[in-house]
Amino acid sequence: MFKKMINHTRLSIEQRAELMIVALFNFLEKLFDGEEEYSEKKEQIAEQMIIKVFHYLEEMFDDESEQAETA
Repeated sequence: MFKKMINHTRLSIEQRAELMIVALFNFLEKLFDGEEEYSEKKEQIAEQMIIKVFHYLEEMFDDESEQAETA
């Protein structure tokens, strides 16, 4: 849902990328907030989210460069 929200804004690609990274850090901070013990489950969730965000950013920049080439 967040991805759709970012795509429908009039922000530049750099601003959208920055927003995604800030959202990722906020998510990770809340996930591990107050966590004293190691949690493999939370680490897996964090890893999956990081991978998803960076794959999305890669796709976003690839799409932008393809649009620039065709223009």
